[in-house]
Amino acid sequence: MAFDLSDSEAAELQTFLAENYNSPSAEWLAGLERQFEALQALLQQGHAPTHSGPNNTDDEPDTSPSAARAAALPVVTLIYCTRFIGTDEPLTCYAFGTVSQSTFEDIFWQKIDEAKNESPETGIEVYVAEHGYFNLHFGGYKFRILYCTREGLVRRYPNVLDAPVEFLNRWEADEAISQLIWTQALWYATDRLHVDLGSDVTRVIFYYLRAYAIERGAYYNLFISRHDSRVLHTGHILTLMSTAVMRLTNKDRPYTLQNVVAAVFNNILTGKTFVNSCHTSREPLPERVGQAMTPFSQSILMRVRAQPMATKLDFPSFIKINVEYNGASSIAHGKLLAMIEEQIRKLRKSKSYAQHKTLFS
Repeated sequence: MAFDLSDSEAAELQTFLAENYNSPSAEWLAGLERQFEALQALLQQGHAPTHSGPNNTDDEPDTSPSAARAAALPVVTLIYCTRFIGTDEPLTCYAFGTVSQSTFEDIFWQKIDEAKNESPETGIEVYVAEHGYFNLHFGGYKFRILYCTREGLVRRYPNVLDAPVEFLNRWEADEAISQLIWTQALWYATDRLHVDLGSDVTRVIFYYLRAYAIERGAYYNLFISRHDSRVLHTGHILTLMSTAVMRLTNKDRPYTLQNVVAAVFNNILTGKTFVNSCHTSREPLPERVGQAMTPFSQSILMRVRAQPMATKLDFPSFIKINVEYNGASSIAHGKLLAMIEEQIRKLRKSKSYAQHKTLFS
């Protein structure tokens, strides 16, 4: 599907989103994908063929000495939840493995040291490392990694994204497995939207809606349960987009960029097609919208931006704090971030801020 905006309007919209909401270009996202693959190559362990000959089947376990040796080796798989992030945000990743948390930490630091020694210009800097949780810069991008020991899962499905939902549902109460099921759903929704809308239009619609969620104080991008009803997470936005496409299909209307966004907001306003567990508790700010929304970047989003500050202060569930560091030392940068995180922990405990959650970038 092509944009239903003129070239100049589409360019204006994407520039507006990039300058005001750190929305990435297609090129930036492609670079993020390549850098994640480099991180995968660095940290993944034990990814080898799962069969040793044509006579083996899924029902016949391999009892050969080579299979026994392979089963004794550590296996670690690295995945990301979704690459729909802002240029100021880290890519949220999960590492699932057969080894203990402390062993993974040893593997992590060994691989980081090897990469730095082999290529000093690789640009790896770790600024948070605690209890299997890591924040790092790598090749100009930010990554957030959480390690989870899940031997039964990883031995059977080294590529954990291939695990069938029926298998995963046995441990749905497990928070990490629940995140994996959620991630599979995100990937499926994204793939379907790419088929229906095209990757470029999907990207622009998503970041437009993300900007709206930021203005509403409802956008959240950290580890989260897919059942959390307080926020508009990436998955919730993709759900809204998918529902909008289905409604347009039922009404035999074209999947244009502006039609999809208009349908999303109409869905929020009617509340009929938005999953109850994801429904926000307050009435949306924009008025009901029709098909005509040109100029696009001056429509719904601009009306929300124009709300008086007093109105906005009474609304957000989240307050975003932007921090700018102008020094050249990555170590000093990391210390600054650690200090801010500690202050935010204190802020969250304050009774006067009990109604809010705070994020920073």
